Amino acid sequence: MKTYWGKPVCGGIAMGNIKVLQKNAPKVENIYAQDPQEEKRRFERAKSQTQAKLRELYDKTAEHLGKTGAAIFEMQSMLLDDPEYIKHIHRLLEDQRATCEHAIFASGEYFARLFGNMESAYMRERASDFRNLASLMIDALNGAWNDYRYALSQPSIVVAQDLSPTEAALLDKDKVLAVVTAQGSVHSHTAILARIMKIPALVGADLDFTQISDGAPAIVDGAQGVLIVEPDKETTRKYEELATKSPTAAMTG
Repeated sequence: MKTYWGKPVCGGIAMGNIKVLQKNAPKVENIYAQDPQEEKRRFERAKSQTQAKLRELYDKTAEHLGKTGAAIFEMQSMLLDDPEYIKHIHRLLEDQRATCEHAIFASGEYFARLFGNMESAYMRERASDFRNLASLMIDALNGAWNDYRYALSQPSIVVAQDLSPTEAALLDKDKVLAVVTAQGSVHSHTAILARIMKIPALVGADLDFTQISDGAPAIVDGAQGVLIVEPDKETTRKYEELATKSPTAAMTG
């Protein structure tokens, strides 16, 4: 039995099997571009495709979680048209003759660090918005959108390093028993969506991914802020009793 503690976001008890969501950081090489104007045209195409994807994500999330839960994609759509953001990308394309992929990635990281260093916890969370936009646009350039990678085959406790707004939106809400992330704060998109969905959730958990495997039985106690992986019989019995006494606070899979 392994126990991991995090910041409680939403109370309740979840019992089920773990689904570990892992993602690879985009590999973007800084290659000298032969034709800056063509790279700018590629950026405009990726920007247009990403705006369409954000509208799709807004509609999908609003349908399941309401306009409050979908508002993040409306805000990201506005960020995508921000003059300073676009100017920064154009400067890399023109002055450094960067490829479109590198200009988008580098700009996303620049603004993520800028916001990540702000005093306000709410503003620091906006760093994930810029990284999410960069990821969406690079996927658009590579023709690599694959929404099925977030599909859950059964009700699961989702465990991840972090969840971007896109990842959170594409999860099957009917199959998410609880969410636990190693990063994020109580102001993160994961926390906001968990509250709207009313499922147990922890953020900033001290996870050791070398000790957590797909399919492992687990318990999340959202009120206490704890994830218990491979609980022993006594612990399982204790939480089964708690779930029986308060069925409205229990999620089982």
